[in-house]
Amino acid sequence: MNILIAVMLFVALPAWAQKQAPAPVEDGRSRSEQLQRDQYKASAAYREMNRAEQEVRDAELDYRQADAIQKDTQKRADEARRDAEAARRKLDAAKVKEAQSRREYDAAVNAVDRDANPPRKK
Repeated sequence: MNILIAVMLFVALPAWAQKQAPAPVEDGRSRSEQLQRDQYKASAAYREMNRAEQEVRDAELDYRQADAIQKDTQKRADEARRDAEAARRKLDAAKVKEAQSRREYDAAVNAVDRDANPPRKK
């Protein structure tokens, strides 16, 4: 029976020892290399994410500035349109006044001509 136990131990012991043995150095190296590759990829992805976030911040700033400029430009355009409309009304009023003054002048000149040259009686 001792021989049977010894044979069983002789057969089972190497299988058990193989399961308990540390991983081969090559597996450890490949895991370490894989870990480094994964860390590098994570680091690169993090940098890219930071760049994208900065682009978003820059784009938001550009948009806010452009929007403010557009609103300011629109405000100035509205003011310029109001000024132009007021100037047009002033011009129209001046033209009406000029036409009225010209009519009054023509009437006065005609009155002088009539008084200076009365109609001749025949």
